[in-house]
Amino acid sequence: MSETVEQNEKPSKFISTVLFTCSGISNTGKLTDIAAKTLSFRKPGLFRTIPAQKGAESLEDAKKEGELIFVVDGCEEHCAKKKLEVARIEADMQVVLTQIGIQKTNPSDIKSEHIELVVSALNNAVKCIQK
Repeated sequence: MSETVEQNEKPSKFISTVLFTCSGISNTGKLTDIAAKTLSFRKPGLFRTIPAQKGAESLEDAKKEGELIFVVDGCEEHCAKKKLEVARIEADMQVVLTQIGIQKTNPSDIKSEHIELVVSALNNAVKCIQK
């Protein structure tokens, strides 16, 4: 397993994947939300996005339905993951953008190639957990 993705125990079955994004103010925080929404748009039956600002309690139904929960954090501050921990919800996997090669900079530094890099990393993470 790559060090860029943290994985917990594999679920036996799932309906879809919920991408719980940090959606912070920096470029990496904004990229979590943009990339997750892009993936949800491209594969609506497989992915849906919930920003961390909505609160971890919005994930209660996801766990009941057997969905995977992926935390998508922008940096090592792990804002989205911390919200889950407070709510005592465990993510199935975490992807951190700064660990996949995106440098945290100013809010307007969002590039289309970064969006595609994150989308690809999330797709690969799903494939990895399904095996």
